[in-house]
Amino acid sequence: MAALLGQRDSGARFINRQVRTALHRLENHDQPFFMFVHYSEPHAPYHPPRKHNHFLPGCFSCKQAQQVNQDRWLYFANHELMTERDFEILTALYDAELAYLDTRVAQVLGWLKASNMLDQTMVIITSDHGENIGDHNMMGHAYCLYDTLLHVPLIIHYPVGTATPMRVGHQVQTLDLLPTVLSMLGDISSETCGSLQGHDLLSSVRHDFAIAEQAHPDLSTFYKRFPGTDITRYDRALRAIRTDQYKYIWASDGNHELYDIQEDPHERCNIIAQNPDIAQELGQRLTEWQNSFVAASSSDEIPEFEEEIKARLRALGYLE
Repeated sequence: MAALLGQRDSGARFINRQVRTALHRLENHDQPFFMFVHYSEPHAPYHPPRKHNHFLPGCFSCKQAQQVNQDRWLYFANHELMTERDFEILTALYDAELAYLDTRVAQVLGWLKASNMLDQTMVIITSDHGENIGDHNMMGHAYCLYDTLLHVPLIIHYPVGTATPMRVGHQVQTLDLLPTVLSMLGDISSETCGSLQGHDLLSSVRHDFAIAEQAHPDLSTFYKRFPGTDITRYDRALRAIRTDQYKYIWASDGNHELYDIQEDPHERCNIIAQNPDIAQELGQRLTEWQNSFVAASSSDEIPEFEEEIKARLRALGYLE
C-alpha cells in the first residue's frame, strides 16, 4: 500500500492528522506499506507557532519578528536592506520551525511505537535542501552549491535486528536512498544496482566523491519586479564535486571556486588561485563523471506540468 501525504498551505498539524488516519487504517493490515510524508516546515516564509518564540532574541516579540523582510528577491535587489540583526531574527524563526517540526516527527514515531509498528518499519528522515539566511550574502535555497544548501540531515531507523546502529562517515548522497531501501527489501539485483547512481549505505561500497548540480536559472520574474538591477552573478549554471577534503565548484561564467572543507567548513576562502592543480584534477573528474551519461536526444519527449503542479512548485520556490 502507498500513501503520499503533504500539503504546503495546511502545515504539519494538518499533515499529521492525515498520517494518524492512515496509520490507524494500516494497523490492521498485514501487507507492507510505503508512506511518503512531506513537511514544508522549515520553509520560507517562516511562521513558527508562538510557543516556540523563545528562540527569538529577548528584545523582540513575534509580531516584530514577522516584520523582518523574508522576500529573497527584495534582498537580492538591495543587500543593504538587511542587517545582521535581521538575519539573527530570521535564523531564530528558522530554528523555531525546526523545533516545531521535531515535535511533529516525534508524534509520528510515537504513533508507530504505540501501534507496535515501529520495530518492523524502516523510517527515513531527510530533506531536499538547506537554506541560506544571509550566508554567502544570499537568501533562500538557490543560485549556489555551498554546503549551507547541500548538507542535509539523513537519519535511518531500520527494523529491529536488521542493522547495527552506526554513523556513516563517508560521502553520502540522497541518491543512495533508493538502493538502500531496495536492499532492505531484498529486491536489488546486480543488474538493478548497475543502473543506479547511488549505493546501499550498509554495503562496503564507498563514494570517492559526491556531485551536485544547479541548472541555469530563470531570472525573468526578478527582472520584471526590479528592472535595471544587476544580478548577473546569479545568472549561471553550477556543478560541484566534493571529496572528503575539497569541494570544487564549476561555474558557467568561468568564476570557479575551490574550498578546503576540512580547514574551511563554511566555505569562506576560495583557494583556487593558490591550488590550480587540485582544481584542475577535480574539474577533470567532474567532466569524466558528466561524460559517463548518455545525452538526451532532441526527439526525447519533454514532460509538461499542469498549471496546478506549476503553481505548487512555484509556491515552494522551485519555479520562478
